[in-house]
Amino acid sequence: MGKVTSVNDTFIGAIIADRNIAIEYFQSYLPAFIASELDFSNLTQLPDAYVSAELQKTLPIALRNRS
Repeated sequence: MGKVTSVNDTFIGAIIADRNIAIEYFQSYLPAFIASELDFSNLTQLPDAYVSAELQKTLPIALRNRS
């Protein structure tokens, strides 16, 4: 049976493609102690990145903390 990870990658990629949906998603699903440390006003989508064969495709987002 082949890997099904690409379905998840496609789903998350579609979510983070829309900045407002991405912000709502991360604010809803990240633990509160993490979300409270992030400044979602500077959420930026980065180009796709491939780290290694073991890690495969990474999600290309960047956030800065509030400090």
